[in-house]
Amino acid sequence: MKIKPINDFVIVKLDDPAEKSVSGIIIQKPVNPIQEIAEVVAIFPNAPVVKVGDKIVFKNFHLEEFEHNGEKLGILKYADVIGVLYD
Repeated sequence: MKIKPINDFVIVKLDDPAEKSVSGIIIQKPVNPIQEIAEVVAIFPNAPVVKVGDKIVFKNFHLEEFEHNGEKLGILKYADVIGVLYD
C-alpha cells in the first residue's frame, strides 16, 4: 500500500540514530532535538523546491512518527523544512 500526503505535508524516511561498530557494539548518535536529516519519500502535489528522494534538514518540533509497510516514517509540515542537502 502506498501513502500520499495532502495539503502541505511531507513524509520522510527516518534514519536509525544508532550505529554498529566493527565489533558489534551499538553506538548511539547524539540527538539534536531541534533539527534532523531525513529522505523525502512522499510530498504533496506541486511542492516547490523539495521532491521525492531529496535529503532534507527539518525542524523536529512537530514530527509525527509512524510505521508503514515495516518502515519507520515521519510526517511533518512543509514549513518545517529548513533546507535540501546536495553535492
